[in-house]
Amino acid sequence: METLLPLLNNKRVALVVNQTSMTGNTHLLDTLLASNINIKKVFAPEHGFRGNADAGETVKNGKDISTGIPIQSLYGKNKKPTPQQMQDIDVVVFDIQDVGARFYTYISTMHYVMEACAENHKELIITDRPNPCDYTDGPVRIKELKSFVSMHPIPVLHGCTVGDDSLIGMHATLLNHSVVGKRCIIGAGALVPEGMVIPDNSVAVGVPARVIKQVSAAQVEANLHNAAHYVEHGKLHAEQMKNG
Repeated sequence: METLLPLLNNKRVALVVNQTSMTGNTHLLDTLLASNINIKKVFAPEHGFRGNADAGETVKNGKDISTGIPIQSLYGKNKKPTPQQMQDIDVVVFDIQDVGARFYTYISTMHYVMEACAENHKELIITDRPNPCDYTDGPVRIKELKSFVSMHPIPVLHGCTVGDDSLIGMHATLLNHSVVGKRCIIGAGALVPEGMVIPDNSVAVGVPARVIKQVSAAQVEANLHNAAHYVEHGKLHAEQMKNG
């Protein structure tokens, strides 16, 4: 929390959270409110804010009974925050404990939230909680079978946390003569325009892509370690598939 709170002070905040978004024995929403953070709304993914909706059940808009904070569904009429829903906020915090399975829709919700933040020029903070299934297994999704329960061409168990997943840059597009420097991170779904040069150690997101910050040496080292870990798992899985 000592890292997160300074990033949220004096800002209008939206949360993408569910029942797993705990800080110790307290929900993140309650923790932030107790710290006088201005929470404008909660975006609810599949199963709802409190996790009491069945799989595939439509999640409705409403208010949190305990706090009175508005709940806006991302598993109902729209799965991506609308421009209107993004107007009264400055930053979105995505904090959901995932299990590393392709068909869990939380990474699909994260994908759309990333797009919405980029398109509406809002900040996005993704917390990086551990993945209990930190290995790869199962086939990669067939291209023609893309859906909300399988948005990305990754194995059934992808071995990433949601933070790692966002660094992969799924569906990012680099047009002719664009140049990406060393140790950069290109956000998922980003479009790097023709001729654009992204400096070393930069994070670029959005359509069109824009550099939003620089990464530190420690972050670069951690990213390289995670990437190498994922590549080795991918090679091992490919070899297993080849040998039947």
